[in-house]
Amino acid sequence: MKYESYDELIELIREFRTKHQNKTDDEVNRLIKKTFKINQTTLGEIDGHELGSWLD
Repeated sequence: MKYESYDELIELIREFRTKHQNKTDDEVNRLIKKTFKINQTTLGEIDGHELGSWLD
């Protein structure tokens, strides 16, 4: 899956998680890493970014 910016990647991952709510967090994380071709560190940064935006 292609994306142009980090913000776009964050939004795509948010939508992906919404569409796959019936799966466990581990299953979704594996699918995200494979689909978007990102590593665990990047996924952790994105998850931290999303958590931070919810706390604001």
